Amino acid sequence: MGMREDVAKLYVATFNRAPDTAGLDYWVNSSGLSLEGIAASFFEQPETQALYSDGSDHLNFVNSVYANLFNRTPDTGGLDYWVNELATGSINRQKFILAVINGAQDTAAGLDATTLTNKMNTGLAYTDLNLNDIQLAKTTMELITGDTATVQLATDLMNTVVMPIGNLTQDMVSGTTLYKLNTDGASFFEQAILDKLMLQSSGDLNLEEYTATVGSSMWQHTEDFSSPWSIENGKLLTNESTLTLISDTPETMTFYESGFDDTEGSWGEYVTFYKAMPAVPTAAMLLADGYQVLPLEGRLSFVASVNGQTVQQAVPADAKVRISINSDYDNAVNMGVNADGSFAATAYADAMTATYSSSTSPVQFGVYHDLNNNSRWDEEESSYSYQEISLTEIAQNIHTVNILI
Repeated sequence: MGMREDVAKLYVATFNRAPDTAGLDYWVNSSGLSLEGIAASFFEQPETQALYSDGSDHLNFVNSVYANLFNRTPDTGGLDYWVNELATGSINRQKFILAVINGAQDTAAGLDATTLTNKMNTGLAYTDLNLNDIQLAKTTMELITGDTATVQLATDLMNTVVMPIGNLTQDMVSGTTLYKLNTDGASFFEQAILDKLMLQSSGDLNLEEYTATVGSSMWQHTEDFSSPWSIENGKLLTNESTLTLISDTPETMTFYESGFDDTEGSWGEYVTFYKAMPAVPTAAMLLADGYQVLPLEGRLSFVASVNGQTVQQAVPADAKVRISINSDYDNAVNMGVNADGSFAATAYADAMTATYSSSTSPVQFGVYHDLNNNSRWDEEESSYSYQEISLTEIAQNIHTVNILI
């Protein structure tokens, strides 16, 4: 097996994705490093540091590598062995990864060798198509199991992105109005979000944003945006993203939308646009579609710092709590805090969001108030407390929050 195949396995083990074409080419043909040297260099990359911070424990690291490579957790004996080896310094993380890769076998515990080969072949197919979209590289790898047929499934997906069902033309798109529901893609929480995109024949894209409380009867217009649009190589380009047509029905159009963010880097996601304005989702519709109700409730106590002294402080007037499952506060639940420090709200969460409801998964938890203890939502003008806690912790614990007065 050559260096190209070995490095593709390293990408799977370390990043849980296919190698991007440019990255694989560099490590194999230009870095001048051995396989062990490449594995060591992987741990110097920002992507690796974001996935495995210095504070990440050995138990989670070992479990992550096994999940990346084999879609399973290690057996108890193997887990204990590797955790001890890493904890005592008998082996470093890059050598551990290489050892697990080299030791892959098909056993009763799992089709490890076959699964890894399928992931490697998928990664190489990805680079053979000259793809560099990091999100797509992750999406394709999520499809792979010990069933060899999943390699073809992932390859078909990649080919669909490279060669869409049909090239868009200026005439096909000009004058079209499309509706994109729940733009954050993570949770309806307390309100649904709708974008109305109008592709003007002049080449201007006018976007109107609407919101609605879940269960209400109508959309409320909030703000407008505009940007240019164009068609290049059969794809729709805006000033923020590129949309590749994947499917087209009388009711919807589905695109693979990709772009680049200065803080997040490359991104991509599948987005369905409606051709007619959809109704506001009701609570019954969400529950029928598999959404879950997440009760958000808890109690706050405040500690103030006065002239360097720490004193207990009553709950500030109009204090508010903001809870989100990620750093995008647009999908957050905002709620008031009662005089006794209690707060409560209801959120509707989809299957992905529901994974954040365990006792260990972090959520964003912020308490907002200004220096006079009057609540504000403007982050530029307010001081606030921020914690990463779980939904279970929110419901079970009293949270002490430091404030400035």
